[in-house]
Parts: sequence; structure tokens; C-alpha cells
Amino acid sequence: MNSFKKVKWRVFKLKFEHDEVRIDKKIGGKALNKRIETEFASKGAKDTQSTDYRLLRPIFKNITLSPDDKFVDVGCGQGRVLSYLITEENFKGKLVGIELSSKIADFTKKRFKNTPQVEIINGDAVKSIPSDGTIFYLFNPFTGEVLRAFLDGIENIIKHPATIIYTVPVHHSEFDNRRNFSLIQTFSVKREYMDYDAIVNIYEYRP
Repeated sequence: MNSFKKVKWRVFKLKFEHDEVRIDKKIGGKALNKRIETEFASKGAKDTQSTDYRLLRPIFKNITLSPDDKFVDVGCGQGRVLSYLITEENFKGKLVGIELSSKIADFTKKRFKNTPQVEIINGDAVKSIPSDGTIFYLFNPFTGEVLRAFLDGIENIIKHPATIIYTVPVHHSEFDNRRNFSLIQTFSVKREYMDYDAIVNIYEYRP
């Protein structure tokens, strides 16, 4: 990287981080841009990493949200997606975050202690699927084996149509040959100064 590109990168990084921190601090007063290594890798969990806003904005341009929806962030981490929906999308429906790590879940509960529309569940996502969830968000939270079990759980528990947003869909093949799931949209989001575009798959579930 030449000197001009290095300066351009530094300016971009400063602005990018400033914008992310500004939005993060609207709820809970803390920045959420640090990656946290998981203590549950042996159970198929991935590290905690907040979805960056370059992805959230285009994702929710493609999703219709209703006050009657119950939005479930699977592997919610520190709650950035939930914060974004409240502060930037003015979402009025119910929000649920499921987080396996008790330490991270406790932190996230404190962030939303004054936000009654948010519920944080500390537990295994496969065993904690809300039966009335209508929109499920996954940012590659676990291995293919766990995703398979999660989709089995959806099919066993959810008795109404639902939407699955799968961002960075590494294990998308787990949706193949499931008659209750249909891929209705896929798109990529270019992220400046990253080595790859982010793919987003949106699935419709009909029991």
C-alpha cells in the first residue's frame, strides 16, 4: 500500500469508527466494535463480532418490518443489531437477543435495562427459539452442524410464516432440500478496504 493509499485508509478508518461509535452510544453509552473470542468453540459457536453498519443499512432496506413482528437476533452478542433497529429504523415491535455467553449476555442486558421492548435470553439458540418469532437474524453465528439443528428447531417450533436473514452465509447448504425454506433474495454488499464482499441470503419459511 503506497503512502497516498495509507493516508486514505487512515481517514476512512477514523470516520468509519467514529460513525459506528456514535450510533452504538445511543443506547448503553458504549462502543461495540471489538471482537470477543468465544469460550464455546467446542460447542460450535463463533467469536462475537458486531455486524458493521455498512451491512445493516442495505439489509434493512430489503426487509419490511411491522410493529407486529418479533425480531430475533440469534447470537446477539453485545446487541448492535437490536440497537440499530431501535435507533435507526424506529422499529416498534418486540426484539429478542439470544446469547450463549453469560458474561456477554449480562453486559447486553444492562445495555437494554431501560428498553422494555428488548429481551435478552442467555442460552443455547437451538433450545431457546421463541415460538412467536417472525424474523430471525444470523450473522454466521455457528457451525453448519449447529445451524442444521437450529433449522430443525425452527421446523419443529414455528407454526407460522417467518423470515430468516443469514448474513455471511458460510453454511448456506444446510438450507438445501428443506421444503419449508425458500431462498427469496440474495445480494452482496461491498465493504471498502475489505478483501471480500459480504453476501446476505434472505429465506422465507413456511410450515
